[in-house]
Amino acid sequence: MSNLIYGVQLYTLRKYLKKPADVQPVFERLAEMGAKVVQVSGMCDIPPAELAKISRDTQLPICATHVPYKRLRDEPDALADEQQM
Repeated sequence: MSNLIYGVQLYTLRKYLKKPADVQPVFERLAEMGAKVVQVSGMCDIPPAELAKISRDTQLPICATHVPYKRLRDEPDALADEQQM
């Protein structure tokens, strides 16, 4: 038996994640398919608190994300707060 944890890079599903209302159903379907984690990138803008709630509700943790360099450089504290939700 393998100890692999299956995850999905959401960039590959970006055409299904164009608006915030799309996110919950996609997370639910991925969880049903056996995904254990997701990487957030290339999807719609969604408030971090809303995304965190969807992640918790579907028991599909966010293991990685992409952020623009400018945010990393100019807003590290705000970015860190968002990632802790």
